[in-house]
Amino acid sequence: MGSCLLPAFDERNEMNQIETIRTEEIQKRRDRGQAGAYEIRSDRGDHPFFQRYRVRTETFFPYFVEIHALLSDESNTCTCRDRRTSDLGTCKHIEAVLHKLQQENQAAFQWTLQKQPYLEDAVFAHEHEGRPCLQVRLSAEARASAPRLADDFGAVIDRETCRIFARPQFERFIKKAQENRFVVLESARKLVLNLKREPQCLIGDPQLLELPAPEGWLAKPLKPQQVESVRHLLSHPSAIIAEPAGTGKRVSALAAAAQIRRLEPVSPVVIITDPVWMAHWKRLIQVFDPGTVYQFGEPKGRAEVSFEERYQYYIANVHTLARDARWIARIRPQVLILDEFWMLRNWHGPIGSLVKTVTAPHTFWLSSAPVIDNPDLMLQLAQCMVPDQLGPLWRFRSTHGVTAPNGAWEIGDDIAVVRAWLGPRIQSRSPEKCQALRRPKLRVIAAPTRAQARVANEELSKLVALAATNFTWGTREISQVVEKIHQLRLGMSVPAFLGLEREANSIKLAALVQLVSMEVSCGRRVVVFTHWQELGSFLQEQVRRAGVRVRLLHTPKDAAEFDGEKYPVALVSDQFLDFKIPDVDVVMNIDLPWETSLYAGRKAVCDIPDSRHMVEYNFVVSNSVEDRGLIVLESLPHLVAGIDERTLDPSKIDPQNLRNLIRKLAGRREERLSSSQSQIKVDRVSQRERKVISRKGLHEIERPMSRGRTMVSSAQLDRSSTPSAQMMRRGRLYVEGESLAEFENTAVLLHLEVVSSGGRHDAVFASIIEPRSRRYLGWIARQFGELGRLLARNPVVVGSCSVGRFSELFASAFGARAAEIPIVDLQSIVEGIAREDVDIRNLLEATCGRKVVWDAAEVNRLMANERWADLLELGHSELRMVWELLNYMVREGRFYCKVNNERQVYPLEVSEALPEVLGEFINRHPSI
Repeated sequence: MGSCLLPAFDERNEMNQIETIRTEEIQKRRDRGQAGAYEIRSDRGDHPFFQRYRVRTETFFPYFVEIHALLSDESNTCTCRDRRTSDLGTCKHIEAVLHKLQQENQAAFQWTLQKQPYLEDAVFAHEHEGRPCLQVRLSAEARASAPRLADDFGAVIDRETCRIFARPQFERFIKKAQENRFVVLESARKLVLNLKREPQCLIGDPQLLELPAPEGWLAKPLKPQQVESVRHLLSHPSAIIAEPAGTGKRVSALAAAAQIRRLEPVSPVVIITDPVWMAHWKRLIQVFDPGTVYQFGEPKGRAEVSFEERYQYYIANVHTLARDARWIARIRPQVLILDEFWMLRNWHGPIGSLVKTVTAPHTFWLSSAPVIDNPDLMLQLAQCMVPDQLGPLWRFRSTHGVTAPNGAWEIGDDIAVVRAWLGPRIQSRSPEKCQALRRPKLRVIAAPTRAQARVANEELSKLVALAATNFTWGTREISQVVEKIHQLRLGMSVPAFLGLEREANSIKLAALVQLVSMEVSCGRRVVVFTHWQELGSFLQEQVRRAGVRVRLLHTPKDAAEFDGEKYPVALVSDQFLDFKIPDVDVVMNIDLPWETSLYAGRKAVCDIPDSRHMVEYNFVVSNSVEDRGLIVLESLPHLVAGIDERTLDPSKIDPQNLRNLIRKLAGRREERLSSSQSQIKVDRVSQRERKVISRKGLHEIERPMSRGRTMVSSAQLDRSSTPSAQMMRRGRLYVEGESLAEFENTAVLLHLEVVSSGGRHDAVFASIIEPRSRRYLGWIARQFGELGRLLARNPVVVGSCSVGRFSELFASAFGARAAEIPIVDLQSIVEGIAREDVDIRNLLEATCGRKVVWDAAEVNRLMANERWADLLELGHSELRMVWELLNYMVREGRFYCKVNNERQVYPLEVSEALPEVLGEFINRHPSI
């Protein structure tokens, strides 16, 4: 007992002290209930006060409170963990409901409090001294039958309170109570139902530890140390494995769960883990114990999940437990696996509280970090694993621990008591033995985020379409395609290279930071390799945020000045491998190159004695370009030859091999376009674009993160230059009276959709786009007056139309206002140079290889049905093609036209043909 908190009292004074602390704890919950923000609503019941209530806190997780008394007599119940384990008879949710009832109708509350403060002759579920029971408060008339209840049901009578502890008698007692016109509350019904469905713990079953032969148990045999871990997990209802990564913790947990499912076939297994490891768990299940898997948060949604043992494994994200915890409770898991629980820093927060509410007969706790030396973590584990020995936490604190100088409670030397309770349940081999048992190579499989999958799949679709075209690829086109593949691979590590925000989530990068922190905390030296020099500053920033000292080695000077004692982590790129780092314990390959010679170069950097055991982590994003690329590297290495050389030489790359590589990297079409696989919703717009994508030129796939063909370094990607705003394509129809400041004092593209009737052409719809923000608007004919006033406030407006002559349509649509608009009529400029009648579609097909498939008949149909949104998207697509055409004309100084079915080239003096301000806009915004 800590001497600083409690002096030596005799037994009576000590009991008084505990009672005082108990009163203080009750008052704390009362204060929290009265001061907190709760959403409380009646859930079931007709009485104005005595009924069931649904209470939601800041976690949005619902708790159910049943009010049986307006006084604190410990009969009110709540489904929260604090009510069940604190032994206080109340909780903040109960106090919040009582406070709300009193505030809403104070007169009725006071009258009921004086006349009938208790709910009588009603059966409800209760927990008395840690044992579930059915309880009923007998009225004066019903007390006469109390002796008969004791004889028939083994009831315990305490004055007016009757409790039934015999579980086999619960259902019969409820039926008898209903016959005697007692009210049976929802909690009593649920208790009986839960006891019927509650999975049973198999600890003590002699068959549990009799492990069968591997072929009759798992799809892949276990190693000896993993069999030892399985026996440990099956020896305790709740057990911990705290050993470094690579020792087979997850495989051992799956094997133990498979043994339980072998004895009890209907045994759902719930795995709660960080999103970093969800894809890894799915792969392990497929390899060792193939079964049906449901991952919470997948597009199919929880509403479509049948919880009647349809799935064998359920994988949940620890960060979304507020959303998924109630669904997990409905599953009633037989086995609960809590993976890498050491990463949960705040056990007193919402997530920590929800983790404690999820229970199962068999619970496996897995940690790659040591836990025995962490007093706070050990105390939290004791609450979950040995609640009977620990007792209420407030009582444990009153008899153990010390008071720190700052007034906070600390467990101090009394942690030995907790270690004695948890010691037999923790498996933690010595560091030397664990290092010897670790696998030399570990593959970390991360899943792409939704944003990564969406952008990558869109770009892959474009590449596949380009691979199917008949264009002859020269060295320039090969360089552009290779750069696009490099961009997609970079984006799997850092989403900013896909055009997403710099701070966008990357599961792969999060996994790297977690593993680096874990290995460094164990005193190991880590070297992180990347093929891309551009990733260096990103990785360095992320690792430093985790509080780890790291040095980026880019030059010989960096390598010469590197101090391994000062910097436990070194970041190395494949561009510079001509040095050695001694005494390396862990190697992490954040990406794997497609050039086999680079692997030997990475290995040569690590100067490791033969007696030293080194562990290698290889990071891969599942179902991505880099994942499929590694398969190609193993099976068809000639397709990736020259792709990852330090100096790219396009002349050494076979165009046909590159086309075949694109098809291999893209995978199956439905994997790129199906919402259930890649979470892309294919709308009418993308369907239209897929019709013309085979006609697109190579300039359509210009990298969003490039200046021409020079890659932007990671140091340039600060928040002010992130491409998220530039990549955003937002379109809407104009609403009269709205402010359009972003479309003023800038360059604007205008496209007119034309309806043809009786040889006459009329503009019926206009689309405009602003290149900087890529926002676009649609205007119907009656709004052309307001559109004209807006266009007049811009320095330059580039105009085009679907059919006919733009100059005539423009003058007809805008009338006198047309003279005030600084219009650039691209059609007139081209006709003046070519001396031929040329429409915009001829120009697009001859110059850019872009053929528009929409004709006047479709525009007429859309117009007749007033499908303005479809007309807007049609105009948006053509505006993008026009901007691409302008880029080509400015960059190359020429354009092409088809004259008499022959493709003719015409030179263009850009400075004379186009306004200077337009040329500046095109150079700053090469694509929209």
